[in-house]
This record gives sequence, structure tokens and C-alpha cells, in this order.
Amino acid sequence: MTNPETNLCPDEETEWAELDNPSRYPRTLEGWRGFSRTIEVQSVPTKGAEDFDFTINPFARANPLDQMRLLLDRFPLAFLAASQADFTPVEWRLLRYAEKTSLAQLGQPDFDPKRALIEACLYDRCLHDMPGALIGSNERTVDIALRMEQSIAMLPDDQAKAVWAILAFTWAIPFDINEVYQLPWWDYHWLAAFVGHARAAA
Repeated sequence: MTNPETNLCPDEETEWAELDNPSRYPRTLEGWRGFSRTIEVQSVPTKGAEDFDFTINPFARANPLDQMRLLLDRFPLAFLAASQADFTPVEWRLLRYAEKTSLAQLGQPDFDPKRALIEACLYDRCLHDMPGALIGSNERTVDIALRMEQSIAMLPDDQAKAVWAILAFTWAIPFDINEVYQLPWWDYHWLAAFVGHARAAA
């Protein structure tokens, strides 16, 4: 299936027929129990020939699946709180498209995920021009994005980091737009099931 995520900011409203395609991943925890397909998780490519990143943070190049498994194991309450944050499914989908996030950014002690997400909501033109059908709303995406500033700003720091990690991990999964639209990928229990299955299949 062609992944239209590379062209999310068209000049005109588009008919997103792909949103109705069946997902490759289960939507419910019960569905995970009988799931037997192999899951692919993509690593982030590095730039340059010298190992600056690896020298500062050797774990930065670890497989995102291993990084996410460790984060979920160490900070389950932060991820549970993040999945219950004051975001609707529409807002979670919009955040997913706000910026192509990376787990490696959490390895920077001074990284502020709240500021990064707020800036994307305020200034990302593509986010503001996105077809509402992509996230499941008739409301203008610019209005949704601008309204989210306060919700993001109210997140405790660790909860914001968990939100960022969830968003970043979904960029490591080769989701099609119908899967971003259909699946509860921000839910702690769904994530734990995904990571648990992917670990067993790796």
C-alpha cells in the first residue's frame, strides 16, 4: 500500500478513500491475542560519517522497539497518564502529524517536548492546512491546533515526555494513514501489546 504520509499537506481538499482500508494491526487487546504477523519497526537514519551521537549517547542508535520497551518498563505510570491525557482521538491524530518526532530527542537533558509540540501547533502551516478527514473532524485543523496549546502546556513534564515518546514511536512504525486513523495507538495497553508482540516476533 502506498503511504500517503509523505504528502499530508495538499493544496486542495482530497478524498481520503484509504482511511477505510483494513488495518494490519489489531484494534483491541483481544485482537492481539491471536495476532501472528511479524511487525517491522524502523530505526532512525544517522547523518554524517563520524559517530558524534553514539559518543554522547550510545543508546541513541538502539532499535526504537528496544527503546520503547525500556521506557514502558521503567515509567509505566507516566505512559498510563499520557494515554489518559486531556486529548481527544482527533487531537492525538493531529499531534501525530504535527512533527516527525524522534525518541533520540528525549536523550537531550534540556529537550522540552511541550515547547516543541506547542510551537508545531502554533506555527506549522501544513498542520493548519491539513484536510480534516485525515484526523476525523469537520472542524478546521488550524482551530484544533491552536486550541491545543493550553492542553499541552498543562501537561506535567514527565507526562509530556511520555506523550512525545508515544508520538515518536509511532513514526518508527510504518503506519499507513488508515492505521493512524483507526487504531488507538496512544493507549498504554495497546502500546504494551504492540511492543510485547513485536519483541516476541523479532
